[in-house]
Amino acid sequence: MKKKFGQRQIRLCLLIIILNILGGLAVPALAVELSELLQIGAQGVEVRLVQEYLYGLGYLEVEPTGYYGEQTAAAVKTFQMEHSLPSDGKTGLQTFEILRGAFQTTESLKNLFQDKQGSIKMIPWSLVNRNWEREQIAVVTDLKTGYSFRVKRQGGYHHVDAVPLTVEDTRIMLRIYNNQWSWERRAVAVQLKGEYVAASINGMPHGEGENNGSNFQGHFCIHFQGSRLHLKGELDLEHQKKVQEAVALFSK
Repeated sequence: MKKKFGQRQIRLCLLIIILNILGGLAVPALAVELSELLQIGAQGVEVRLVQEYLYGLGYLEVEPTGYYGEQTAAAVKTFQMEHSLPSDGKTGLQTFEILRGAFQTTESLKNLFQDKQGSIKMIPWSLVNRNWEREQIAVVTDLKTGYSFRVKRQGGYHHVDAVPLTVEDTRIMLRIYNNQWSWERRAVAVQLKGEYVAASINGMPHGEGENNGSNFQGHFCIHFQGSRLHLKGELDLEHQKKVQEAVALFSK
């Protein structure tokens, strides 16, 4: 039996149409609550919203259509597995709330760097080491892609050993590396205690690291001006070049 639209659903549809015509807010910005369990065969505004979240987070590769098919169910299932939820591929209230929160967090990180104030600084490793305490969270922005993700310092004495904070942060970092972990050095800005610090990262999970539900096995390295490799205590010249490059890219 077909479900009849109530006045609330009709007003919501009209609002979305008007916003799209005027080029205003995107669909994900709307505060929508689920009215029923979404699963294969469902369609409508709520399905499209779920797909917008999945697409924005990188779980869904095809653009939203408003129809809950096999691809949407598979994307939901992957999201559920990565967030320790019952992985049935169906979107109930719990999955929806966690999915929406993940999307909003990712969007806020984008806006954080777009609204950046001030300039980037070349701060020596000795000062960074004293000011960035273990377990303290910072935001790392890749200066070529513009993607930002949160990290936590796990340790490190010649440079920072860090781990992404959440599953979403891990996925953003992986997207920076074109979905393949790599030792490639990349110029980044680290936002720490209100300042942007020039730095360089590699994208290869290695060594020990606290997973903490971030789906990142091990840790990765963040280098700053004058930081060195742990094993030999030597400068990594490629990292140092990227630290300098970060200053140039930041001002563009």
